[in-house]
Amino acid sequence: MPTAAKLICAFAMAAVGYLSSEIVVLQTLEEGVRVGWFQEYNALLGFFFGWRLLGRMVGEAISISMMNGLFVGGLLMALALVSQGFYTMITESLDLSYDSPEKALNGMLNFTASYAVQIFDSVVLGFHFGLSVLAGLIGHFTARNWR
Repeated sequence: MPTAAKLICAFAMAAVGYLSSEIVVLQTLEEGVRVGWFQEYNALLGFFFGWRLLGRMVGEAISISMMNGLFVGGLLMALALVSQGFYTMITESLDLSYDSPEKALNGMLNFTASYAVQIFDSVVLGFHFGLSVLAGLIGHFTARNWR
């Protein structure tokens, strides 16, 4: 059932995904690297997680809503890393770089781990999880006030 809290949480987490991706591009990548649909894809993931998860979990207590925002932000970051690793593996496999599915899966995990090390920056993590807490708070006040 659509509610105002689900809609606001969806847009808030979409903003978290987009802005965090923009910070990743600005802080950790070299100048001139083309990222394609990186920000938009992560915003779509954030919208999905905000609607399906965070929108249902907010509204009980402020601290619980903040922790739910952190939880959903962590899930967003984990799935974004795995999906970007999967995308890179698919791109590599279309160039016939892998001999077997096991090597392709190993390549995906290696890409995911290298991306995780690359974004392990205090600015990126602080910005992402700070915005996630803010999204939880926005969702909490939306659920409390718009019934």
